[in-house]
Amino acid sequence: MGLVATLRKSPTLSPVRSSPQMINKKQLLEYYRSHPDSSARLLGLFPEMMKAVGRLILFLSEMPLRRSIPLVLWSEFWLERTQYAENHTRYKRGRIVYADLGAFNIGSETSYRHPCLILCEGRNWAFVAPMTSKKYGDPVTLHFDLPLHYPFDTPSTLQLDAVKVIDKRRVLGYFFSKSQHDGFLTPEEMERLEPIVVDKKDLDAVDELIARYFAPGLYRDLQKYRLELEQLALENETLHREIARLREAESLS
Repeated sequence: MGLVATLRKSPTLSPVRSSPQMINKKQLLEYYRSHPDSSARLLGLFPEMMKAVGRLILFLSEMPLRRSIPLVLWSEFWLERTQYAENHTRYKRGRIVYADLGAFNIGSETSYRHPCLILCEGRNWAFVAPMTSKKYGDPVTLHFDLPLHYPFDTPSTLQLDAVKVIDKRRVLGYFFSKSQHDGFLTPEEMERLEPIVVDKKDLDAVDELIARYFAPGLYRDLQKYRLELEQLALENETLHREIARLREAESLS
């Protein structure tokens, strides 16, 4: 009899459903504050931490696979990436990268792997706007539909209500659509592909939307200064015309 059949017939191997113990949050926080650089093993806290792990295991065993498997895969990704050295790659503003936004998110927070627009970047971090095709054309003001001339496989929108700062170790590389290549490419061939770049006109529109909703005071000041500049430009043009008229009149006299 095969192992699979044995497991199916054995009643002793069915999952045991028991209520996991609650962790002592106060104790853990006290040790966290007083011994931040020590380990759970050295301080004897591992059994307490295992209570939380037990609750997580029970949760994973009963939740739908569409949620549990990404959580497990994200845990592996996190364990791997935290061992990496900091990523200091320069990702220029306007480029589209592919980033893992994580799985331990709540509600409507954007999660999993997404193309992301680089809005700004520093030495080891990037400020990004996630991109999706699922919400293209919806009426949400902070969803910016990208024009169709970009080489994406499907019409896509930038989720400006989900902008966030990420560590560059979350970045998997530049995002390339299927329309940019015919099939499997070697790493060397991928290196030769040009990243997708959002043009200045669309970047300016994105900046304005972000400023309008996330920095309304700054946006109002910006609008005020724009009006003042337009007024000064009109006055300057009027003065130039008047100077030209006076010079012409002087030359005729």
